[in-house]
Amino acid sequence: MITADARVRFFDHFRRVVESARAEREALLRRQALYLLSFDQRADAAGWLAQHRGRLPRCLGGWSPTWPTARSLAASMTRHGDRTLLLEFIERGLSDERSQVANLNYWAYWVGETAAAECDDSFMPGGLGAWRGDRLLRHLVDRLDGALGYVDLNVHTTWALLAARPKLIVDDPRTSADLERRVGILLDTKPVSRQALGELESIRYALRLHR
Repeated sequence: MITADARVRFFDHFRRVVESARAEREALLRRQALYLLSFDQRADAAGWLAQHRGRLPRCLGGWSPTWPTARSLAASMTRHGDRTLLLEFIERGLSDERSQVANLNYWAYWVGETAAAECDDSFMPGGLGAWRGDRLLRHLVDRLDGALGYVDLNVHTTWALLAARPKLIVDDPRTSADLERRVGILLDTKPVSRQALGELESIRYALRLHR
């Protein structure tokens, strides 16, 4: 258990990292610092992240070198209760094929679908890897929960994964049954955006086709 003073120094350090890591080779460091700052519970934390948001290019549309940073910042702001940037990221930052591929590759790497160790972001938009997707689907299904602030991103990624790997629906009947149950709950309770509701309807239709 770290002391309050140590916690302050910890998060202040990562704020300095975000401010100083400007070079392209430091993109991963900066992104990880932004993610860790999502756990900063100080009163000014959300405001600091919002201020940093203003430094991102406003023309985000699909994949770009700033895409991973925008994703991390959106996730951090969501943890602080502001879903605006996350919804904007889903609508505009996942608007072309390369960004959709990047999102799936990012998730697959993060949940351990691939054993390769990547040292930069170039693997993300470069085409879908050979990973199966079953582990990723299980991970996403477990997180289709309306109480989670980032559920819209989980819905979108599930929809995109099944579009890219449709056989996953029949490969694991237990996961598919759980997916159908969770999709039904989200459609009934509607805690998500209009776009996510449409994607949930598409997922449910695909599941029913493969019964």
